Amino acid sequence: MTNTDYDAEQGGGKRRLVGWRIAAWTGAGLILLLPLIAMQFTTEVQWTAFDFLVAGVMLAALVGAFELAVRLSNDWMYRGGAALAAVGGFLMLWAQGAVGLVGSENDLFNLLFLSPLLIGVVGASLSGFRARGLSLTLWVMAAVQAVTVAVGYAVTRDGDAFLMCIWIGVWALSAGLVGRAAR
Repeated sequence: MTNTDYDAEQGGGKRRLVGWRIAAWTGAGLILLLPLIAMQFTTEVQWTAFDFLVAGVMLAALVGAFELAVRLSNDWMYRGGAALAAVGGFLMLWAQGAVGLVGSENDLFNLLFLSPLLIGVVGASLSGFRARGLSLTLWVMAAVQAVTVAVGYAVTRDGDAFLMCIWIGVWALSAGLVGRAAR
């Protein structure tokens, strides 16, 4: 293979990645427009500028995390695990902001359930987003999430605490996928 062939092959791959980037960012923008459109037809949806700002930041973080994973590794296991973790974190924050995870959305105890996300951000950053360190971080997130479920139920006796077991699975599956990329 000549240098020209390699450059053309690399360029083609870059063009495909640019297509995915455009689709992801455009999709996030369109999702953000949905409440605005709904507000034109119903009074059931009443978002403020702050709601749009928060949703925009969350969507930008989600797409940015996926883009970072794509740039950091060509391994589909790594990308899949990182994308699953990003979507899991996004959904956890969304649920927390919308209705709370245990009790009402104003219950400060709900903040305990967000501790794995803080661990994830710190651990991923400290590991330089390398597969082995990211996998370990995700396993720690799963273990901490299990503790939050147990403590959450013990303190509140709210069976909704067990819904958080979904995220234990998300973090563990993400850890397994990223861990395979480390091999």
